[in-house]
Amino acid sequence: MSRRVANSMMFYEKPVRILVCMRHYGKSYKNQLSKRADITFSYCCHLLKKFEHEGMIKFEKEGRKIYVYLTKKGLRVTDLLMEIDYILGVEDGK
Repeated sequence: MSRRVANSMMFYEKPVRILVCMRHYGKSYKNQLSKRADITFSYCCHLLKKFEHEGMIKFEKEGRKIYVYLTKKGLRVTDLLMEIDYILGVEDGK
């Protein structure tokens, strides 16, 4: 995936929602994550593949369960996105 696509994807609501849910809840199943972010399971899996390719998340297998979690890079990006959202909300008076 090109950097241009990755960068533009970061400002759409659903990819940000997934990252924020991962930041808030920590290590999760893909199914839990799609429900918490209120997006379809297939779209969640599609976005997770892109995030993994960018080094923002990792998958961890424990027995039969596969968890997904943010890497250091993913944590940093998510924190920055949350900060941007906060700044925009403060400037809008929300």
